[in-house]
This record gives sequence, C-alpha cells and structure tokens, in this order.
Amino acid sequence: MAGQPLSRREHEVLTRAAAGKTVEETASELYLAIDTIKGYRRRVIAKLRANNISHAVAIGFQEGLLP
Repeated sequence: MAGQPLSRREHEVLTRAAAGKTVEETASELYLAIDTIKGYRRRVIAKLRANNISHAVAIGFQEGLLP
C-alpha cells in the first residue's frame, strides 16, 4: 500500500467517495458530522499519499482497496 493501512471507517469513506458521494451524503449515510467525514478524508489522503480525494480513489483502485 502507498502508506499506512486504512481503518474500517476510513475505508468506508473512501468507498463512498469512489461511488461519487459528497461529504454531506457520506455524513448522512454514516450518521456522522460533516467535519468528521472531512477529517476521515484528510486522513485517507495522507495515508495513501494522495494529492486529493480523487487521487486517493485512483490509488485505492490501483492498490486493490476498492472493487
């Protein structure tokens, strides 16, 4: 993997980003605050050493983290 392993929640957030879900949609689906989702996205980006969430999704597919 490009960086550290993702937590279960980070993986859920990455999966929803890959499905085109917005921060607001993801927060609603997971019953979490928008700022919490933004924090998870920041950690996913950092752990995958990506430039942004779109890049993180691409890395997720390349690394086999996403179906």
